[in-house]
Amino acid sequence: MRGALQFLSRKTGTPALIIERFLDDVAYYLELEDMREKVLSVVERDLRETLPTGGDIVVVGHSLGSIVAYDLLTRLPPSQKVRMLVTAGSPLGFPIVQKNLLGKQPGRKPAVPAKVPTRPAAWLNAYDVLDIVALVHPLAGMFEESVPGQLIDERTHNPTGPHAIEDYLADPDVAVPISRALQE
Repeated sequence: MRGALQFLSRKTGTPALIIERFLDDVAYYLELEDMREKVLSVVERDLRETLPTGGDIVVVGHSLGSIVAYDLLTRLPPSQKVRMLVTAGSPLGFPIVQKNLLGKQPGRKPAVPAKVPTRPAAWLNAYDVLDIVALVHPLAGMFEESVPGQLIDERTHNPTGPHAIEDYLADPDVAVPISRALQE
């Protein structure tokens, strides 16, 4: 993983320090199985405590959280229904990340998690072209979809910082679909 980050630095001209600052946590999460398992266990426990009998959720993941969200959706119980997946500032486009996702089949693109509804725009990916973490975008076409348009991308402009979650969530093209999904 570290080699891939160094390669990325050389190919993009982005200083290695910047790439390391923004993607180091991703490398640890993907490389250290114990860390990945602990993170997922905490999220699963909190979800069970919040919704002990399951129910409908909208999953929003930012940065490393988008990888955690993807992995989580491969492990949710049948009682847990997902209305929508939203990723923002996501490193899910990097081939080294895709290669290490849970449930990834060798020689195939990673699949949209089965828990994501089989309808258009069920997964919304937001990216700012200046966001180093979302450098590989758009995600549509990089994942096997159950239905055409299941994964859509939304380009944003984040005025306070390219990776700022508050800017991603303040963009009407991101906020409105989340609001609609929460009201379903």
